[in-house]
Amino acid sequence: MRSLLGFIFFIGFIACAQADTIRRDAPANKTSYVGGHSVYNPDCTAGAIPILKLTKKPKHGKVTFQKHKHKLGERAGRCEGTQVTGNFILYQPERGFKGEDTFKVGFVMDHYDEGSEIRHVVNKYVITVK
Repeated sequence: MRSLLGFIFFIGFIACAQADTIRRDAPANKTSYVGGHSVYNPDCTAGAIPILKLTKKPKHGKVTFQKHKHKLGERAGRCEGTQVTGNFILYQPERGFKGEDTFKVGFVMDHYDEGSEIRHVVNKYVITVK
């Protein structure tokens, strides 16, 4: 019984979700970059390309994902300048729509801050179409 409870706790721990709300402005009638995700390892080598999944669709537009290569910025600390491949998140509002739209994007990633663990990440995007 103890090992079963330990296993359930472990599964609950690695399956926990982190949710961030990301707010972006986007022009009407155009496709816009609203976010992206890439992974790098503690030794600054490129990690696996995250597989993004739309977990909640927008009501007034569509979301697509596009692979891209880029160099990590200053937020990557000592790994700044490392070239990695990731996924852009692109949002296209319905023609003529102006206002607020929301959607959620999820993915799984390794997390190295406290040892190697797996995190299921779901971010909420709030897009203001102008």
